[in-house]
Amino acid sequence: MTGSNRIEEVDISKGIGMVLVITGHLCVSASLRNFIYSFHMPLFFILSGIVYNIARTRARKAIQIKKILTKYIEWSGIYLVFDYIVRYSVEGTRTKHELWNEVVYTISFYGVSVLWFLSALTIGLAFVLLIGQKSEKFYLLCGGGGAYFIGAVCSKLVLLSEFKGVIVFAAVVRGIVAFSWISLGIGLQKVFLKIVHEDRKSVVKLALMWGVIFIVSNEAKPIEYSGLELGTPIISFVLGIMGSIATLYLAKLLSKIEILKHFLIVFGRNSIFIMATHQYLHINKFVEICVGFLIKTQTIRMVCEVIFLCAIEYILCDCIQRLRRIQGTLCQPPGTKM
Repeated sequence: MTGSNRIEEVDISKGIGMVLVITGHLCVSASLRNFIYSFHMPLFFILSGIVYNIARTRARKAIQIKKILTKYIEWSGIYLVFDYIVRYSVEGTRTKHELWNEVVYTISFYGVSVLWFLSALTIGLAFVLLIGQKSEKFYLLCGGGGAYFIGAVCSKLVLLSEFKGVIVFAAVVRGIVAFSWISLGIGLQKVFLKIVHEDRKSVVKLALMWGVIFIVSNEAKPIEYSGLELGTPIISFVLGIMGSIATLYLAKLLSKIEILKHFLIVFGRNSIFIMATHQYLHINKFVEICVGFLIKTQTIRMVCEVIFLCAIEYILCDCIQRLRRIQGTLCQPPGTKM
């Protein structure tokens, strides 16, 4: 724990998750992509549950949901403006019909591109607010497990439907799936925090967990939560939990390496910004052009693209933090000590 009551290992886990998101969006290896997609989104939802304070008042919880909703609205606006100016007016890669669809996706809470995560998180936390009370962790845990399989059944209906109005239903189903993982994070808070607080970590055990996840994720049906493709529900459910536990184990190990710890904490605390900017706003294209010009070997090029893109995002996050500190200094009344 830090002085601000943040759990460093949770921030590091988020940072690892963001590196995996970037890698998953850049990688061309189907096996690596299957591995990453089998657990990286459940990880973020579970981490939200781990740090969720169920004893807070309903008003405090509502404020948390409002903050995430505000982020969804802000980034949706940025995406729509960017697509109109860059993709429609300059590049010509968007039609008016596609722009209109993006507006519909935004209003219906389906979300444009990666912003589906913010809409699902908002809906999931709203369900927790409506259902969860201080003494109901056990019921949230049971409800979370049940909600996942309800979401899996509903996702099949979404995938089978050709009706365009189904996007509203799809947004709700995503929220149900998010609720299931958040509830598991809340219900198993003690279990997950025990992993974080244990001093002894077995590298062999961690390697075995990653190995099992890699093998099973590539033998099972593909999983992609944004498209509600949950594969075989029981397998994707187990992979999500195993991947989250393994990431927390890895976070504890990496917390001993100061440079990596600092980098991953920055990534973890700016996860929404990095998620929203790394792919959609053409930063990834800039990286692909620069690296592709210098390196032709596919595997080495992918590794360099991930490192380069992570470095750019780190610099952007650092610049934003500096601007916030400057803004905070300027807003201080004269004579006030920082």
